[in-house]
Amino acid sequence: MHRLAVAVAPLLVGSVFAVADLLLGPTQVVLGLVVIAPLLAASVVGWRLTAAYGIGALATAVVLGVFDDQYTSENWVAQSVRIVGVTAGSILALVACSARLRRERRMRQLTATPPRRRLTYSSPGAGWATAPTATADPGARCGE
Repeated sequence: MHRLAVAVAPLLVGSVFAVADLLLGPTQVVLGLVVIAPLLAASVVGWRLTAAYGIGALATAVVLGVFDDQYTSENWVAQSVRIVGVTAGSILALVACSARLRRERRMRQLTATPPRRRLTYSSPGAGWATAPTATADPGARCGE
């Protein structure tokens, strides 16, 4: 349940800004804020879902631009800048997500417990050597 809530959080954030843009109407354009959804996704989900949020944010910005009359001769430049901004933000989100996933993978590698080793005396000529220890059986008694 927790993973689902985390995965859906960027969708809710993007939806809030899309609904706000619809409620405010064409006079107040806030459609560029939908880029927050993929940026948030980059910090909590994998790269595939981050990419999906980026594509969704771009599609939402394009569609809201139609609703807000942003493709007219006087507004198309500003709308183009918004579209480029949402695209760049989505790409940045993918880069950040990939970097986070690499960092997490490396951290798991660094914190992995190495196998325990013990010293054994193999033979008079060979000297001391290391050998892996068997994992302890919690039910075993000493001397058995």
